[in-house]
Order: sequence, then structure tokens, then C-alpha cells
Amino acid sequence: MTAVGDAIAQFFSTDDLDGWDALLAVLTLLATWLATRYARRAALAATARIKGLHPQVRDAVVRALHYLVLLAGIGVALGFLGAQTQPILTVAVVVGIVVVLTARGLADNFGAGIVLQTRMPVVVGDEMAFGSWVGTVKELNNRTVVLETYDGVQVHVPNSLVIAEPLVNGSAPGARRSEVEVRLADLRDDETDGVLLAVSAVPGVLLAPPPDLLYVAADPARTTLRLRFWHGPTEGAAVSSATVAALGAALRPRAAAWAVDAPPPADVERRVPPPAV
Repeated sequence: MTAVGDAIAQFFSTDDLDGWDALLAVLTLLATWLATRYARRAALAATARIKGLHPQVRDAVVRALHYLVLLAGIGVALGFLGAQTQPILTVAVVVGIVVVLTARGLADNFGAGIVLQTRMPVVVGDEMAFGSWVGTVKELNNRTVVLETYDGVQVHVPNSLVIAEPLVNGSAPGARRSEVEVRLADLRDDETDGVLLAVSAVPGVLLAPPPDLLYVAADPARTTLRLRFWHGPTEGAAVSSATVAALGAALRPRAAAWAVDAPPPADVERRVPPPAV
């Protein structure tokens, strides 16, 4: 008991302690109790205005602010009693730093969300590419851009990253271009017109700008053409599939060998000795 009493005596310096100090300590505790209530209400009201904020994050911010005010008030009250408040104030400072860092991350995403919703570089329904993810924007909120990829994965991209990193909007121009490679053995001069006519009749292929053909390789056995055509921003896979089917139907009657690839094979694949085409 003597050791406990000595520890308490060392913690509190009672040499100059009087009634006014005790009264100030009690008043400080009362003010702290009121301050924690008002701080909690203010934090709840402020975080409630942030759309898309997870309830667990909101509770963590409110709880951290509550403990910050409480620890600061207890530290001041103990200071009036002559206590050594450095450890308590240190804890309060640490909690305050955590609150500031948490609020900073939320503020960054909140500010970036305002920029996205006012400048509108991307809107709901746009095809968006961010990093390795490509899909359709399903939601814009004050925290994230919700992206649904074409294989059914939902990606939440923080607003601050969308602003900081390159963002590719495939819907903004209103049209996209796709390519199909056509390889023909014994190409006749009139066959290129037939290829363009076949692709122009495919549903979804835009006629302005019109489809075109580029010669990309030629050797004694075959000619390689790159067919380029335009379509709606999110219709690339469907229109490319229909184009391959239409070209296959148009080229099937020819006697010489032919092949159609969508998308065009990589250069390294083309270097591998193929069959006839």
C-alpha cells in the first residue's frame, strides 16, 4: 500500500492544491462531457452528408473524435489537480493525428468526387478504362466510381485515384473503331470491294466514317489486309463478331484459301509459319 501511495503522491503534486483547483477540475470535466456530446452530434451530421461512406468508417471517425475530446478534457482537469498530464496529452495527440489522417483521406475522395460530378469527365453508363479494368460506370458517389467489368466484376475506384491517374473514357467520342484481319490467297482485284460491301451491311457498323482496308503484308502465297470499321462505344465485341460471320459467309464460296481473325493476331503470332493462310 505504501508503494501505491507513493506512486499517487508522485503523480499528483498537492503542494499548491486548493479548493479553486478542485472546482476548476470539476468544471472542466463537466465541460468535457458536454463537449463530447456536441462533438459526437457534429461528427454524425458531417459524416451523414458524405454519400457512399461506409457505416463502419463513420462510426470509427465519430468514436475517434469522441475519445480525442474526452482525453484532452481529462488531461486539462488533471492538470488543475497538479497531475503529470504528459502521457494523457500524448495519447490525445496520437488520437488527433489518427483523426486528421482519416479525415484527410475522406476529404481527398470527397473533393475529387465534387470535381468528377461537376466537370463530368465520366458519367453513369460510360465505358471506362482504369488501369487493367475496363467496364461500364454504374455509380458515381462522393467516395468512389463504381465500375462493372464485362466479365461481371464490380470495381470501386477511389475518386482521388480517378483524378490523379489517367482515365480513359471510351464513350465520350460517341464511336469506337475495331479491326479485323483478313488473309487471302490469290487475291483478285475486285475482292476488296466485296469485303468492304460485306462489312458495310453488318448491323452496328457505322457508315460515317466508312470502313476501309489497309494492306499490311504480302507474299507470293497470300495477301494480308487490315479491315477497320466504326461502331457504338460499347458494341465492339458484338459488332466484331457479326463482322467475322458476314465476311466468312461472303468468302466461303471462293476456291482459294482465306482466313479472318478478330482481333488481329499479334506480330509474333504472324511470324509463326501458318498453314496456307
